Amino acid sequence: MAFSASSLSPLDPAVTEKGKKLVSSPAIKKALEHIRQNDAQCVRDQVEIASIESPRFGEANRRNKIEEILRRDGFKEIHTDSEGNLIARYPGSDPNGPRLVISGHMDTVFPENTPTQVRQVGNRYFAPGIGDDAKGVATCLQVMRTVKAINLALKGDLIFVGTVGEEANGDLRGSKHYFKENADKVDGFISVDGITPGAITCGATGSRRYKIEFDGIGGHSYKMFGIAPSANHALCRAVALFADIVPPVNPFTTFTVGTVNGGTSINSIASHAEAQLDMRSNAEESLTELESRIMPCFKEGARLENERYRAIGSEYEVKVKITQLGERPCGMQPDSSPTLQAARCALDLIGQPITSYRSASTDSNVPISLGIPAVTISAGGLGGQNHTVNEWYEHTDNAYEGPQAALLTVALLLGVDGVSDPLLAVRHTH
Repeated sequence: MAFSASSLSPLDPAVTEKGKKLVSSPAIKKALEHIRQNDAQCVRDQVEIASIESPRFGEANRRNKIEEILRRDGFKEIHTDSEGNLIARYPGSDPNGPRLVISGHMDTVFPENTPTQVRQVGNRYFAPGIGDDAKGVATCLQVMRTVKAINLALKGDLIFVGTVGEEANGDLRGSKHYFKENADKVDGFISVDGITPGAITCGATGSRRYKIEFDGIGGHSYKMFGIAPSANHALCRAVALFADIVPPVNPFTTFTVGTVNGGTSINSIASHAEAQLDMRSNAEESLTELESRIMPCFKEGARLENERYRAIGSEYEVKVKITQLGERPCGMQPDSSPTLQAARCALDLIGQPITSYRSASTDSNVPISLGIPAVTISAGGLGGQNHTVNEWYEHTDNAYEGPQAALLTVALLLGVDGVSDPLLAVRHTH
């Protein structure tokens, strides 16, 4: 699906005007220069963070390092919530001003004991998770460091949240927990996740994931043939029932049986088979419709296999068990959303074109689904092979523009005393 910047509606002129006022102000000029001059520190933070393993449900050591960095930079209002998210606050000048979260996820896709030593070759760094999301977290820390160091007079509170459980079957558990506890206290959300300069995630691609297990008595492939149904065959029958479904293209909706396992040997009727199913869409209604078509196929696959061997009700009957592994909420927001307007304007101000404007699955899914303005932006630099042990990050000459764009997005949304009012509306009385 190709992206064309010309397909976007124009930026609100009022937002553009706010942006021009900000970048011409001494305070923001000082902030942007501080980021540029401290670019090397951002890289050091990134390397330190990436060198600490942080598997799902094992983020504590990395969280401790991030907290150490925040305390080194002068932050005192820091705590860890009951789910393991790390939270730090930079207070705004107006107690009734908006509250904005800037967030990076602390977990990686890699299991415990994955080697995490960072290897450097020139300006390129190799390590699992070096970009996703060690770079995102380091960018957030660079923004927090800057506003603290120059005492930037933001009108509203800026809150850093290092989340747990963003990746894979972590199922956005950190973001879900944070908004379960704080949805009525947050007016906007920025996730920094990804490397590609100019990338903006504007919507939430939701997903529903299931583990499906078929179990029977199995047996010898020759002696029990015609008597015992096969768990493998039941699974194959089920998948064949829905494999030709054509989901809608708009909203883009997909499905896949991502893993299949079953049986014990070539000459055995399988007593156990299992598969993992992933379904995705940008619209909740389409996802629900797809789910309603696919999920009954698994019970039907078991029924057909049992019927073939006249095993229904017998001790040989194959049974099916379905377990939900995760659910990520969907959501879309208009181009006029203040977070999207601010992120686009920030890129304009630093002279960086929009390279991608799309929906994806990030920590922003949760606030978007709740109607809270949110955006996921990139951290800057170059990167590749994420979600592999060969992941790399290249620190380019203009990599500091990632943190600069993040800071400008923050300043636009929260406003700066004597310069501009917040773009972000206060949703609730704090």
